Amino acid sequence: LGSDILGIVTFVGVIMEIIVLTIYAKWGHKFKTVWIMLSIVATNFIIFFTYSFNVSKYVIMSVALIRAIGMGGLLYIGVEYIKANVKRKNITLAITLYTSLRFLVYSLLVFGSGYFIVDFGYYSFYLMVSLLSLTALFFIDYKPSYDIIKNEEKIWLLEI
Repeated sequence: LGSDILGIVTFVGVIMEIIVLTIYAKWGHKFKTVWIMLSIVATNFIIFFTYSFNVSKYVIMSVALIRAIGMGGLLYIGVEYIKANVKRKNITLAITLYTSLRFLVYSLLVFGSGYFIVDFGYYSFYLMVSLLSLTALFFIDYKPSYDIIKNEEKIWLLEI
């Protein structure tokens, strides 16, 4: 993709993330946490697995827009977990630390990925990342004692 097309795809992707976050902010309490987490894993797998093939730029652009579902879900779940585990007065600090640590890990992965891509190529890299994204399935609590989204308001009421 050229830089102009990539810019447009990125712009539309961010707009779609905002739409997904708006939907979660309004109706997120109607979803079970596990389903949002599964959607994050599924969208990441679909994206990276598709990138591992030599597909047309139109397929890449279409799949890149699916990223909004995964990123919107990741941001929503991250904030919900922070709200459930941090006192209300420390929310801003917690979200700032969460975001900073997430970008630090992301930066380290991007740096290390460059070496992998040089040695093995992009397609091998994306295949490996798609398979690694499936490992997140082992970290999801499928039978939680409570749903973090459903009980978050109850937790905050106890703090007041």
